[in-house]
Amino acid sequence: MGTRPNLSRRAFLKYAGLTAAGATLAACAPPPTAVPPTAAPAATQAPAQTGAKQFKGVTLTLVGASGQPEYIAKDLFPKWAELTGASLQVASFPMADLPDKVSTSFATGTYLADVIMGSANMVGGFAESGILAEVPEWAKQEMDWNDIVPGYQNLLSWGGKIYGYPFDCDLHSLHYRKDVFGDAQMQKDFKAQYGYDLAAPEDWTQYLDQAKFFTGKDYNKNGDKQTYGAVEIVQRKATGFQGFQSRAASYAQHPDLGKAWHFDPDTMEPQINNPGFVQALQDWIDLMPYAPPGFDQTEYWGNVNAFFGGKAVLDVTWGLGVFSNDPKNTNIRGKLGYAITPGTKRVWNRKTKKWDDMPKVSHAPFLAFGGWVLLVPTTAKNLEAAQHFCAWLGNKENAVTLSTVGMLQGGSGVNPGRFSVLNDPETFAKMAQFPTVEDAKSHLDAIKETLNHPNVALDLRIPGYLEYTDAAELAYSKALAKQATPQAALDEAAAEWNRITDQLGRDKQKAAYRASMGVA
Repeated sequence: MGTRPNLSRRAFLKYAGLTAAGATLAACAPPPTAVPPTAAPAATQAPAQTGAKQFKGVTLTLVGASGQPEYIAKDLFPKWAELTGASLQVASFPMADLPDKVSTSFATGTYLADVIMGSANMVGGFAESGILAEVPEWAKQEMDWNDIVPGYQNLLSWGGKIYGYPFDCDLHSLHYRKDVFGDAQMQKDFKAQYGYDLAAPEDWTQYLDQAKFFTGKDYNKNGDKQTYGAVEIVQRKATGFQGFQSRAASYAQHPDLGKAWHFDPDTMEPQINNPGFVQALQDWIDLMPYAPPGFDQTEYWGNVNAFFGGKAVLDVTWGLGVFSNDPKNTNIRGKLGYAITPGTKRVWNRKTKKWDDMPKVSHAPFLAFGGWVLLVPTTAKNLEAAQHFCAWLGNKENAVTLSTVGMLQGGSGVNPGRFSVLNDPETFAKMAQFPTVEDAKSHLDAIKETLNHPNVALDLRIPGYLEYTDAAELAYSKALAKQATPQAALDEAAAEWNRITDQLGRDKQKAAYRASMGVA
């Protein structure tokens, strides 16, 4: 086994942010107004040139999810403070409490902070409620806005206006042991058993074949045959719904029917119990014998420890490439391959209520969580300084440093979402200490292919997210424990989703869902 990876900050933030994201969205997702209310005027003139100590004596206040503000204050803010003369104080709240804190301060007209560090899911609801100051034009120029990948731009925007400043672009991708896949004997034995060449799995059927094949093999060449094929993120209340969606999207998001796949966007009828979701759950059940023990209790840390410790060959999770380069984290440096998540050769059509056989494998890579963003509320006492800091922190130079050096040093786990970073594997390889440029390019190409994919799948981002999520996780947990069939378990989830929708107002939920998924 490898040493325990030094991932405490990222793992905790992923755990906290994704587990509690439902509460965030319940408080913050967009109400059904057609046009966002007019926000307070944004600063239209660029502040004085950085380095002129133009904010000497200004104290910015930053609030965010527990752990994140402290990281920014310790590792990021000092450089900007040296340039501008400003100081910073921070306050942290559990992710579940953060939106209520922000909403209450706005509703009562009381000051809470100059900068909010939150999830990309917070942008829409806060923007429509008038809480956020629009990003001014000079700040867009400071950040090189057009360098940001459009998919991430969308998560920073709402109603045709930009409200968020970039920090971290999150998504799921496939990780696999390229050293094991490249072993000549493994290749020969696999083809003899399954009849096709061993390569990164194109679809979930191949993925299961490979998980079966590798289980019990001494692929680490250390005499240990207590090994497994795959590890994923499954545990209830610990990012499990993101893991489930990564599988379900390929079966349930039809490439001809737009981005709406959790609900019928015309009726808000839940799709969680349609055959696509049921197949994804059956896939998990079929995978259990070929995953490390306690599959249904695997969360982010458990996933990473198992994979970095050499106990699995396949993994679907947030990007591990940079972390894998630190010998304190893992003993598989340079042994990782990266690819878009597997797809499927048939996709459920919610319109015709039939499976459609696809002419080629259909992928629906998943923007799990979306990432962390910086937001400036209209109630900020130091509006111009806050906008300047957020624009500085979100610029190109900081993006490459945070996604390379920062991650190696146990930072926030920032994933790149900029063309300048994604298209420069040479610089990325050097700064992130990849063994070769080709390793870095493979890592970045998987991210690019996901972000640019025409059928990329979006996370659920509507009021009641926590309740919807918990119902889904409870259902699939029952099926994994063999307390219900996949269909019966997800039928229960669908009934609960209908109850939640009716309780919150079906018309309101429909408007919010359509807006969040870009349905006209």
